[in-house]
Amino acid sequence: MKAIIFIIFFISANVFSQQKGTLIIKFEELPYEQGKLYIALYNNEQEFLIREYKGAILQINNGNAVAEFNNLPFGDYAVSCFYDKNKNGLLDKNFLGIPKEPYAFSNNATGSFGPPKFEKAKISLRIEEVSISIKL
Repeated sequence: MKAIIFIIFFISANVFSQQKGTLIIKFEELPYEQGKLYIALYNNEQEFLIREYKGAILQINNGNAVAEFNNLPFGDYAVSCFYDKNKNGLLDKNFLGIPKEPYAFSNNATGSFGPPKFEKAKISLRIEEVSISIKL
């Protein structure tokens, strides 16, 4: 009997731990009709703005763009993005390290003298589909 209960518990825990969802990120009314948006998705605080979990390059059409990250394990994520004005594939910064190109974070989070912390930009994916909007 104990073995059956253990097996049922193990199967239930395993099924729950593998739940996945989709994160949709909308960029609407961008100040640019065309160009590229670089998106980075982070899945933990330790690697936030250091190493992305997933990334995408979006083409802007008529001032709008949409990113869709599928099959993400349920959990917490944060997004950073920038518009590549000069088309060099990099977020250009001045001599103080301040970005010279438009950028944004999930939750439209901002930091006080630097980028926001993961906690401010955090999005929880706990259902099948979560849709957010980011203003650049």
